[in-house]
Amino acid sequence: MGDCTASTSASSGTFDCLRIVRDRALAERRVAGQIRTLIDTGREIGRPAVLGLATGRSMIGVLAECVRLFREEDLSFEGVRTFNLDEYIGLDVNHDASFHAFMQVHLFAPVGLDKAHAHVPSSKRALINPDGYADIWEAAIEEAGGLDVQLLGLGENAHIAFNEPGSSRESRTRIVDLAEDTRQVAAAQFCGLEYVPRQAFTAGIATIRAAKRLRILAFGARKAQALKSTLMGPVDEAVPASLIRDHPDLEIWIDEAAASELDPARVPDGAWVR
Repeated sequence: MGDCTASTSASSGTFDCLRIVRDRALAERRVAGQIRTLIDTGREIGRPAVLGLATGRSMIGVLAECVRLFREEDLSFEGVRTFNLDEYIGLDVNHDASFHAFMQVHLFAPVGLDKAHAHVPSSKRALINPDGYADIWEAAIEEAGGLDVQLLGLGENAHIAFNEPGSSRESRTRIVDLAEDTRQVAAAQFCGLEYVPRQAFTAGIATIRAAKRLRILAFGARKAQALKSTLMGPVDEAVPASLIRDHPDLEIWIDEAAASELDPARVPDGAWVR
């Protein structure tokens, strides 16, 4: 494990955080296995694991593997605390495209996670008192002991959570305006662009960086350019994901299609996982 800063120079170094797989299912199993280890270790030391969760297509396989481990290999979620990264502003929790609904379907209901321990941001509370609710959210994570791991997807414009291009490295939890390309990607889930919310409540870059471990999953050719900018361009607020590439415990799990734009000379031999 290690950060994705260059090991020698900015122009010629390699990136030790990369994990490249031919089959995304392997990445999903490995990351879910790490989550299991955190849960089991936390139980052994008497400190429940605290998981930072994400939604979207990149997360479905990981969450499905966690459910399989629960059903077939006795993984218990008893006592586990979870905090989701974000939620659309203006959606009811029962809306099919809400992250509340996504988490209920893909993890919370199947493993019977205690509702008191499963935290997904409240769109209503965020609208009523944006700054106050953001402070409450950050304080709840701190009170739980901090995030043992934060799962992340990678947007096609290199956003992480809903930190769009221009987000600061020091940004904390807040309401943000969604970029038009982000809304366009989500349009199919809402049956049209006109129905996609224009704002979201999101963990900030600094909030994400505070997690003990970061695990990014990005699959498919549509993520290739964002990945190239994240790893091989400058650290720049225009590329939000680049702002976390020096995290001390970062792994970026990708498939061959997502890796297609990377300079092979800068990809370490050990990056391939079989």
